[in-house]
Order: sequence, then structure tokens, then C-alpha cells
Amino acid sequence: MNSNVADVANANAAVAAPAVEQAAAQHVADQTVAAPDLGEAVTGSQTGFLDKVKEFLDPSTIMERIKSHKDILLAMALYLGAGFLVGFLLKKYFKIVLIIAIPLVALFLLAQFDMLSVVFNWTKLRETFGIQPLPALDTTLLENVWAWTKGNVALALSGAVGFFIGLRLG
Repeated sequence: MNSNVADVANANAAVAAPAVEQAAAQHVADQTVAAPDLGEAVTGSQTGFLDKVKEFLDPSTIMERIKSHKDILLAMALYLGAGFLVGFLLKKYFKIVLIIAIPLVALFLLAQFDMLSVVFNWTKLRETFGIQPLPALDTTLLENVWAWTKGNVALALSGAVGFFIGLRLG
């Protein structure tokens, strides 16, 4: 009888094993359905960030951004070149610039103290060269330069960078 019971137990185990395995497989399938949702939420934000970086570094996207800002980039390149040229020439020809600047500063100081008077006939000059008169400014030159610099930071920085590169290489 013991062998009969053992045979029945083995048969029941053989029948029950696939059912248990199927139930376990269904349980695992239920768990794996929930897990990818969480994984997608976690990797979705990482994929989004990586996609943004890839899009930012994509050559076609970069070219489109350059095309849309080509005017400002051209102006920045011109200011960089002008700054470089001024810095380079100032370093190369500093003695000549100094020799010219000292007398000009002296003439300016003499004019400020009314020791020297230089008069230009501005009306005749404007007529000769076809220059329109400028409207009167309510601010000083320094205030106007500062306002322009604040409004055109990229251009001012590119000019300054070019100037210092020119000084360094000159």
C-alpha cells in the first residue's frame, strides 16, 4: 500500500507541478508587467535628458542655430577681429602711439584750461561732407558707452577677447 500511496503522490506531484509552475509563471509575468512600468519611468527621464543632449550636439541642429543667429555671429567675429587688430598694433607700435597720444592729451588739457582755442566751423564741415547734425545727448559719453556695453555684452566681450589675444600675440 505504501507503494500505491507513493505512486499516487508522484502522479499528483506530476500533475500539480505543471499547475504550480504555470501559477508561478503567471505570478512572475504579473510582476514583470509592473516592473517595466517603473523602469520606463526611471529610464524615461534619463533617456529624455540623453535625447536632449544628443539633440543639442546634433550637427544639423547646431547648423540651424548658427543660421538663425548668423548676424550676431558675424558681428561678434568682426568685433573679435577689430579687437585683435587694435591689440596687435598697439603692442607692436606702442612707442609711436605714445608719441602721438602725449601731444594730443596735452592739446586737450590746454583747451580745457582755456590756454588754447581751436575752432571748427561745423556748419561748413557738415555742408562739405554732407553730414547730418546729431541730436543733443542728455548723458555723458561714458554713460552712453556703458549703456551700449550692457546692451551688447556678446559684442563687447568678443572685442575685449580679440584685444587681449592681439596684445598677447603682438
